[in-house]
Amino acid sequence: MPQGIVLLDLKGFGKLSAHGQDAVFQEFIPRVRKLVRDGQIPRDANTCGDSILAVFEHTGAAAKFALDVRHLVRRADWQAGELSKLGVRIALHVGDVQFGKDELRALAKDDSHAYGSAIVVPARLEPRVPENQIWLTAEAATHVETLIAEGQFGADVRLSGPTTLPKSAGTRTVFWLLEKGEQPPDLAQEVIGDVGREASALSQETLHRVGSLRALNEYVEKFHVWAQGDHSDHTLKLVLKQFAEAMLFALRLPAAGQTVPLVNAGILERKRGGHLQPTYMIDNEYHHSVPSMQIRTHDNKPVCPDAHAGVAPYCLYRHFRGEYGVAIAHDVHTSPHIVYHRRTRKGGEQGVGSYVDEKVDNVYRYKHDRDGRDQLPPYRSLINCAIPRVSEAWSDPEADYHVEWVGTLDITSREPDAFTHQDCAWAEAATSLIGSLYQSHHDARKKALAKRSPPAGSGKNRHLKKRRSSSL
Repeated sequence: MPQGIVLLDLKGFGKLSAHGQDAVFQEFIPRVRKLVRDGQIPRDANTCGDSILAVFEHTGAAAKFALDVRHLVRRADWQAGELSKLGVRIALHVGDVQFGKDELRALAKDDSHAYGSAIVVPARLEPRVPENQIWLTAEAATHVETLIAEGQFGADVRLSGPTTLPKSAGTRTVFWLLEKGEQPPDLAQEVIGDVGREASALSQETLHRVGSLRALNEYVEKFHVWAQGDHSDHTLKLVLKQFAEAMLFALRLPAAGQTVPLVNAGILERKRGGHLQPTYMIDNEYHHSVPSMQIRTHDNKPVCPDAHAGVAPYCLYRHFRGEYGVAIAHDVHTSPHIVYHRRTRKGGEQGVGSYVDEKVDNVYRYKHDRDGRDQLPPYRSLINCAIPRVSEAWSDPEADYHVEWVGTLDITSREPDAFTHQDCAWAEAATSLIGSLYQSHHDARKKALAKRSPPAGSGKNRHLKKRRSSSL
């Protein structure tokens, strides 16, 4: 049975005087003990320095404990005045743990102790939690939301976004645990810095999109710097996958007033023969719903796709023709038609950066079952945009550039009409950043392969030439 695992750390403990640190154990810990109610006693609870680990059988008890501790730290009056300087970082996870005998603890008291890989998750997450916030993993958020929906627990859960864990522990999507009616931390301040009061005019949806682009940009910068080192082709491929999936997680946005991600995202790479292959996906259900698709060419020129060839091939076809833009399907459960939002190049009545809408019939391609019948995908609407990798550019920033189209970014939602023309610039910015990731990988791979190739005129090459000449 999954357990609720709470790990909290006192921020500012190291700056307390000896008297203040003593007060943590003489005053703070006893008051934390009083927060635990009958029927909510943890299976395991322990302190280590300024950290507390508590494992509960019920997720609701774990979430209530986390909120109560935060409330205590933020609002309590302390006899030892130094305790008012403390903050708290709390991570909550839900997972399977084991209980077994701890030989060291058996020397002093009850020898039962919780352990297992699930304990490691909040330990890695907690250092990332800002002061006086509670972060939930996706597993914990699912359990807590169920309790809220069933009326068993009064609180709010809001999506925060992806975060990269330390010590190569990967990336996780995290959620805020809030008191009922409490607003999440100031997204405007966290997402776009010291913008001031002007940020309050931005909607939550806009802030989430700005935040996702900021996250994508950070991932690209990190990968670019890392890729400058000496890495094998195999290592480059593995790390590219990690960063690409982290970027896809960053694009998962919540619907207005909801905590469940509004969208999923995936990358379809263009392979040999123009076949489009789902390469990086974060949703297996979506992955299995992708039909076979291909962008056809004749004399190295793209051929206009047939009806029902697919949104991705159609979008790539338009980009090959220099008609850059974004394809949106509003509800594939009811119609295979799309709207192609073609970007205006320069000037014009619409202005730079705007789009001209074109309705295109019978584009979406359904996957078929064994009887040849159309299968409806798990999503209803999608937005698709081609991923560019710049292959040649010039010193003039306004000059055209040559690109190779890596594939497409597919962003889907279970809701109909989830995307509008206002999402086009966001989608194009996301694909541009993903294209920069591919460019860094391409350059690093060229460098790695060049180091492996023997120099011209080397002994190895001379030996090969000698063998070839003798065989002739």
